[in-house]
Amino acid sequence: MKTNLLFASLAAAAALCSSCATGRVMSNDEPSMVGATNAGSEVYDAAVRSVLQKVLDEHTQKFLHNAAGKWNVAFIGVENKSAEELGDFEEAIYSNIQDVLSNSELYTPIDRRYVTAALNANRLTPDQLFLEVPRQQFRSVIGKNGKTPDILLFAKTTSQTTRGSKDILGRQESERTYQLQLDFVSAETGEQLTTKKSEPIRKQYTK
Repeated sequence: MKTNLLFASLAAAAALCSSCATGRVMSNDEPSMVGATNAGSEVYDAAVRSVLQKVLDEHTQKFLHNAAGKWNVAFIGVENKSAEELGDFEEAIYSNIQDVLSNSELYTPIDRRYVTAALNANRLTPDQLFLEVPRQQFRSVIGKNGKTPDILLFAKTTSQTTRGSKDILGRQESERTYQLQLDFVSAETGEQLTTKKSEPIRKQYTK
């Protein structure tokens, strides 16, 4: 009888704790957790910094300096063409881009609030900025309230998924290749200033 009561108590405790969550503060030198079902921060953090640095390196080699000082860069946003929702990783991408630009000697990021306000004021989509009139309207609005952009930065995420056969336990392995692409475009002419840069990162999943 006592044994049955013990098992019943343990089962009840397990049921209550099945939805419990725990947390801890991680040290700065710990690696990022690898996402079990999606890209995770270890994909986007590494890709953003690597690809943006390639873009900046190529641009500075072509244009050794800016007579007016630093180049003002407006990050327009992320076009998500991957199989996954970006969620809060979109903000992480933006934050990483801001950090890289802020720490550079030749580039100054324009506050995202100005970019959003200028797009909304003219009811513009990112694609319309490749047209001269909408692009000049966009620059004019930002210029009245902040710094006029010299460069427009566009980001796009894509993914490709390959699924393997199931094993004898019914588990299936799949491989997904994530790619982040960044484009540097002249805010004045709409000309592409660098070749398109991208960074593929592969992840394997089992479920």
